[in-house]
Order: sequence, then structure tokens, then C-alpha cells
Amino acid sequence: MAREKGLKVGLLKLMTIWPFMRSAVEKVLQTSKFLLVPEMNMGQISREVKRVNRGMAKVFALNKVDGTIITPQEILDRMMEMS
Repeated sequence: MAREKGLKVGLLKLMTIWPFMRSAVEKVLQTSKFLLVPEMNMGQISREVKRVNRGMAKVFALNKVDGTIITPQEILDRMMEMS
């Protein structure tokens, strides 16, 4: 959906939270202008991403804690706001 809108996007899916995959996240941060971290919690992973960022990219969180899923449209809307 994002590419249809002309956005250059990619995906990093972390399979575990611990140990935190710092090297994989840093590699993405080095090649990105923006990073969106959607989480169905208060932002535990986005805080870790921001901690290792060191100003390489702008990091945004998309959090939901009401028990409903984050929809693809919500992610796309947030990406459109970021660009």
C-alpha cells in the first residue's frame, strides 16, 4: 500500500525482544530517514530503538493499548504523516 503511494519503505521484523538485535536495528537506522515502530503496548521496543539511534534517523512510535490490532491503514496513515 505504501509503495503504491510512492513511499520507499522496508520492513524489519524482530523475532525476539531479548537479546535486543542492536546490530540489525543499527543497520536499518543507518540507511533510513524515518523509522516507524508499531507496537501493541506502551512502546518498549521503540524506546530501545531510540536508545541505539544516536541521531541516525527520526524514530516514531505507533502504540495501541486498547486490545485492538494496529491496522495496515493506520500504519500507512502514520507513514504519510512522517514523510
